[in-house]
Amino acid sequence: MPVPRDKDLNTRIPTAEQAQVVARVLELARQASSQPVLDLRTPEQVLGYDDHGIPV
Repeated sequence: MPVPRDKDLNTRIPTAEQAQVVARVLELARQASSQPVLDLRTPEQVLGYDDHGIPV
């Protein structure tokens, strides 16, 4: 399915459904952010960069 153009975004999903989708996404984000952090590494460490931004 092709990606809609910006002008089509508001016409593809009725407003009531948009509100439901937004509410569901916000609820999922809330649930995800409430989970404990199990990996205490920094994003740089996870990606494998050193203190100077060079890949290790």
